[in-house]
Amino acid sequence: MKLLNSGVDTLYWSAYGDVAYVMTELAPFRESARRDHAPVLWREIDGFALSVGPGGGHGYAVYVDCAEFRIYLGETKSRPTFYVQLRAAFIHTAGLRPAIDASVAVVAQLSASPLDRVGLSRVDPFADFGDWSLTQAEADGIVTRVSEITAHFEPRSGLLHSVLVGKKPAALRIYDKRRQLKRKKGGFADLFWGDHPGSVTRVEFEFWSERLHDFGVRSFDDVVPSLGDLWRHGTTKFVELRVPGRGPVESWPVSPQWTVVQSLTDWKFCSSGLVPFRQVQGDRTTYLRALYGYLSSFASIEGLSGERETLRRLLECLPEVSRGRDFAVEAARKVARLPRAYRLRKAS
Repeated sequence: MKLLNSGVDTLYWSAYGDVAYVMTELAPFRESARRDHAPVLWREIDGFALSVGPGGGHGYAVYVDCAEFRIYLGETKSRPTFYVQLRAAFIHTAGLRPAIDASVAVVAQLSASPLDRVGLSRVDPFADFGDWSLTQAEADGIVTRVSEITAHFEPRSGLLHSVLVGKKPAALRIYDKRRQLKRKKGGFADLFWGDHPGSVTRVEFEFWSERLHDFGVRSFDDVVPSLGDLWRHGTTKFVELRVPGRGPVESWPVSPQWTVVQSLTDWKFCSSGLVPFRQVQGDRTTYLRALYGYLSSFASIEGLSGERETLRRLLECLPEVSRGRDFAVEAARKVARLPRAYRLRKAS
């Protein structure tokens, strides 16, 4: 198993602006596109040749397109004025941040007012691995708290050609990239695989704004250096691939292949430390909610009603369950398991 390529497959962003004039200008082009069932060339901005599409998408009735990105436009107050998708080829050619900046510059020229509330909507980091095909037996080792898992397999082969775990605001796809390229009869991914002749499996995450915001990733400046943090979260907290065995799934070892997937965090993607920090804060909230529930249940059993008296009673009863373990030692042991970025930030 070897890494063939990695990066960001696509990125979506949105903004608010004034497109009343542009929508009027687009109307005849859109009618022509609908009549011909094909895009119609509209204008060129900063060297990007924009065409008007015959339809819409993502809840927008109109879009303009070029080879590098697609811009959806609308005037409804229920959604952003602009919704932009960067294409993978453009990201690979220009680099993620230059691709973002170029698309923002074009969109700014479509708005009669300065862009407002510019923000991330979704980012899809990925990695392609050669000489690894996911089998049905391996899929039994998928460990996740997500209930939505969909798998498609090749009949009589024992191989899965795609697995989807989760949905918005976070999802993971593991799929046969060669098969997809053949089915779509296009794409450029194989240009980065060199002369690799064997199978290629893509691991690709989808993180929407709701999940990104949970991690403090809101701006373009946040996302570029935080890809490694997102990858770490996706491959350790969100989903793990383990080797099925006896006992609870928590005791199953992480598969050697997934260990390779996880390792990209440390040497292929940049990390900002934002995600570990937000992740710990999220864990803290989870623990507090759980403790509140347990304490109220404990209070009912002990015939108590106040928080302070319940906590005092809890301390009295802890030796019954400590089994000789020192609380300070246990706490110190768990501090060592916190993300390094979080511990360093707390220390400073």
